[in-house]
Amino acid sequence: MGGHINQVRTSIALVNNTLLSVKMGPTAYGGLHWWVLRVRMTNGDDVARVCSVRILNVSNFMIHELSSGSLNTTVTSEMLLGMGTTIAATGNKDCGNGPIILAPGCQLELEWAAGGASAGGTGYYAVDYQEYLP
Repeated sequence: MGGHINQVRTSIALVNNTLLSVKMGPTAYGGLHWWVLRVRMTNGDDVARVCSVRILNVSNFMIHELSSGSLNTTVTSEMLLGMGTTIAATGNKDCGNGPIILAPGCQLELEWAAGGASAGGTGYYAVDYQEYLP
């Protein structure tokens, strides 16, 4: 399978007691699919937050929850898809044994739940994926 390998790493502002959601994925038009290989999330706040990784369909409804767990202050969660690993968090879920394929229009959602009163902070996420035409 050909295609481009992409690595995205971005910082995000975590705000006092506020949910933050980041969505990304192949556009609905053009026929490109994404093969998601790795996802990394960091909680940079001074309170624990539940961090989740989900797949949403073109109507923005959840299809699968790949990972969800409480991350303590400055803890990083790492999903190595295709290796059957679990995230480094409490209450974690196994992310499965295969890379995740996103069809055109579907999205990968990364969510940092509101963690209660806090100072806020800087979180980070990184996603490795391959774009391809089937």
